[in-house]
Amino acid sequence: MHAHSALLELLPKSSEYVSIFCGSLNALIKVLLAELRGPAKDTHTSDEDFYEKFEARITSIKRISAAIGREAQLGRSAETRDIHDAVQDLRIGLERQDRMFAIAEHERKELANQQWKEAQERDLQHRQKEKLLLAMWRSLGDSGHNLLSGQADGTLREARSGFARLEYSCQGIAPVRK
Repeated sequence: MHAHSALLELLPKSSEYVSIFCGSLNALIKVLLAELRGPAKDTHTSDEDFYEKFEARITSIKRISAAIGREAQLGRSAETRDIHDAVQDLRIGLERQDRMFAIAEHERKELANQQWKEAQERDLQHRQKEKLLLAMWRSLGDSGHNLLSGQADGTLREARSGFARLEYSCQGIAPVRK
């Protein structure tokens, strides 16, 4: 049995799934070997006879074990590829989400900046209108003042000239006494 235990060690044990399968296969082989061997009289001679008798089967078991190992390696490679692809997809999705967030943030800032500029422009236009209206009221007040002052001056001049004419014409007339 000791000679065959080296053969059983060839079974792969690296992956969880493969090690479960290979462990079960190992146990089956040990039981099979124990049953085929039966009671041994001379262990050394019995092991050699056993090996010769079942050499083809042992070679077949080795080949099957190697195939199982290759399949397990392929499975691990496929799992690794699948995990890599999933991580890559996740990274791409996160990058896309980051870009979309950056674009939305840029658009939000642009809109806020545009709204601020529009508010500044409205405020400037409002102040300009107030200045214009104030200048118009002042001009209107000045014009009214000048108009009224000019009329008053003209009326006073007319009144003075009228009084002067009246005075001149009244110089020859004697005052009326009562």
